[in-house]
Amino acid sequence: MSSKASGLKSAIDAFIQRRGIEAGMDQNLMKEAIHLHLLSALSEAGVLRHVIFQGGTALRLCYGGERYSEDLDFVCGKAGAYLKDVEFNALVDKALETTKRTLQRDFDIDAAQITLKRPAQPELVKGSNVNVAAWQIVVPVNPTPKTPKSRIKIEFANVPSYDSKPLTVSATPGLVQIQDVILNAETPNEILADKAVALTARAALKFRDVWDVWFLVNKLGATPDREMVLKKFADYGTPDIAVKANARLDELAKDATAMAFYAEMKRFLPSARVVQMSQMNLQHTMLADSADLIRKTVV
Repeated sequence: MSSKASGLKSAIDAFIQRRGIEAGMDQNLMKEAIHLHLLSALSEAGVLRHVIFQGGTALRLCYGGERYSEDLDFVCGKAGAYLKDVEFNALVDKALETTKRTLQRDFDIDAAQITLKRPAQPELVKGSNVNVAAWQIVVPVNPTPKTPKSRIKIEFANVPSYDSKPLTVSATPGLVQIQDVILNAETPNEILADKAVALTARAALKFRDVWDVWFLVNKLGATPDREMVLKKFADYGTPDIAVKANARLDELAKDATAMAFYAEMKRFLPSARVVQMSQMNLQHTMLADSADLIRKTVV
């Protein structure tokens, strides 16, 4: 590991020891610390006034989700409508430069060794075609088999949100020293609609979507909204919806799918939690919940 990243590693190791967190979660917690620095910087730059937070990291940081996440996902309205009259790419660039400085300040990471990757044409999110503007930050912390990349993407999709509300980001106490961040995030019902679209339309099944559906339905009380799901398919221009939905239903019913569930989820949950789930055969319940969501909202 780069000596410049040792401050972050040491801080996370000390945090794990203080909180009695299971070993092996250090890489996930390092990413979460970076997420929080990014959100603080995006707030300071004014970006968060114009976008809606969504996805697995929103579940983790705004709704108390158990599983760790990787990237920051936002929507910015149809044809970037929420970004009207905003020099959006300049604000994001400013936020990323701020993040480099705060990571150096708090963890003694050399800002010059933190690399940024910018989208070639960020202005396309203000066009009529569906686009995602993706920035990427790479912090010099060694990857492990549990988290094979130390990269974090910050993505903005030019599609609308249908149900959002202001929330405070809930940082794990003691993980980082940042001010509270208030942002607009999708409600559990809308995130569940996004998960119905993802389960149906992704070329490859992501088991973190399956976990999120179970969490949304059983922990947050989210309810399926077929009308919203159909709007989202239209927003993305998803073709062959029925064919894809039926193929995914077949996949969710297979024993091999249940076996594969744990291989992915070990990256995002403590191993003791995964073992407990396996002993209770919880994966079958989770897969059934995802299949039920597709039946209620898609087919």
